[in-house]
Amino acid sequence: MTQNARHHSSSGGRDIEFRLIYCASFIVFLIGTLVARLMPWHWLIIRSGSPRRGTIISEATAATNRFVPFAFMG
Repeated sequence: MTQNARHHSSSGGRDIEFRLIYCASFIVFLIGTLVARLMPWHWLIIRSGSPRRGTIISEATAATNRFVPFAFMG
């Protein structure tokens, strides 16, 4: 096996790992964001006139983008 082929196969495995961890994390953060939005204290925040946050999808994506890189440190 050439050096290029070994490099490609090892980085291909990391891509799959990254995608799996990203998808699993996104689902967890999406559920967490949905639950947080359904809580009564969230309705009080909206009524008080504080600025609205982004969409549920954008919040879950932002949380996932902050979390996932820590899984690959080291």
